[in-house]
Amino acid sequence: MKHTYLGLIACLIWNCSKENTNDIVAKIGSCNLTTYEFIDSYTEKLLSNVVQDSEFERKRHLEQLIKSGLFADAANRNDLNLDSVSNYIFRLDSMSIIRQGLHNKIKNSSEIKINQHLVTKHYLWMNRECEIRHLFFKDSLNALIIYQKIKSGIEKFESIAKLTFNSSILKNNGGYLGWVRYNDLDPNLEKHIFDAPINVLIGPIRSSFGWHIVEKLDEKNQIFIDSSDYKQKKKSIVENIIKKDQQIASDQYVNNLMIKKSISIDDTLVNFATQMMLIITSSDVKYSDEKLELNSEQRILFGIHKLKKMKNENLASYNDGSFSIQDLIDGSKDINIQRYKNSPENIFYKALRNKILFEEGLKNRIQDQREIKLKLRDKKENLYSKLYLDTYFWKKNKNSFPKIIYNNLADSLRKISKPKVYWHTFDSIFKNQGDI
Repeated sequence: MKHTYLGLIACLIWNCSKENTNDIVAKIGSCNLTTYEFIDSYTEKLLSNVVQDSEFERKRHLEQLIKSGLFADAANRNDLNLDSVSNYIFRLDSMSIIRQGLHNKIKNSSEIKINQHLVTKHYLWMNRECEIRHLFFKDSLNALIIYQKIKSGIEKFESIAKLTFNSSILKNNGGYLGWVRYNDLDPNLEKHIFDAPINVLIGPIRSSFGWHIVEKLDEKNQIFIDSSDYKQKKKSIVENIIKKDQQIASDQYVNNLMIKKSISIDDTLVNFATQMMLIITSSDVKYSDEKLELNSEQRILFGIHKLKKMKNENLASYNDGSFSIQDLIDGSKDINIQRYKNSPENIFYKALRNKILFEEGLKNRIQDQREIKLKLRDKKENLYSKLYLDTYFWKKNKNSFPKIIYNNLADSLRKISKPKVYWHTFDSIFKNQGDI
């Protein structure tokens, strides 16, 4: 199945034959520099505070990307082939791009109505902190039954927490999450919790992971609200509301999709695999109820060995596929694992959702969209650029050689590839400063 995905994507990215320069900044031989690649890489450079935006930096960055294109074009001419590691990297990048393409399709189809009252409410939430505890459930029916039992006094919140959570911390503290701020939570949870009264049980609330019962224990509000501050932030608040509502719509789509899949999960194996993921990335994770006394390198090797040994074991199965430990490893690439230290099962849920979204994206032919084709091609050309330098220069020069040689190499290739810059496209990127 994985090889089929690669083959399908590889065929698609080299078949963008009808030239449309509205999203092409430069053509370098058989390679393209797209607006997507330029915006993503230049934005990353600006956010890392490496440079400050200026016309000089824009053109310098353009030149750097053209050089990368020269090396990629040379790799194609020399019929170089990507190795297994590069193909693996490309497969993961492809999954992420197609998944994001489906997300964008869902978000763009949602209708969002924003009024003054809603904007004011979000501004108040920005100046509020809530102290909460919660219970988590995989299905709505179980969540509703427990909600009714707690509400009627048949069960206690703390006793249910001991039964439902795998995390020893959440088991022992009764599902206590502490103080949370605006933007800390899943958007749908935030919408319900920040408006909820204190000491009132609310739920079940659907999040991107499952269903929650929540109690707000206390809240703190900023006493003085500055009207000038509100006016200054109003535009960004509106943008944030749109983003959150789009995320909720996307999550609802995915949740409904997950229900249709009739997913069966091996909870014991999921708990083991996610613990191994945490052991690889954290220095203070317990294994088998005892502190794992290993140094950093030993701990990583221990976790990797355990996972590699069981990589083909299935953590879950559904009506048209399965999810293995290898899929968990692949899917965790875009996940901040340490964020889920106290609820490691969510690493699994996030990675499972990522795979199912990717498969759904393929079914919806997201890979046929021009933007997606170009983004896939960008990723592959970046790998070919690195491959060319690795093959002919890095290895021969012990991974380093003078910058002048690098530039002379690019200049010699420029005579063959003859790069052409579409300045109207380049200039259009910066007409709206919001693009960068």
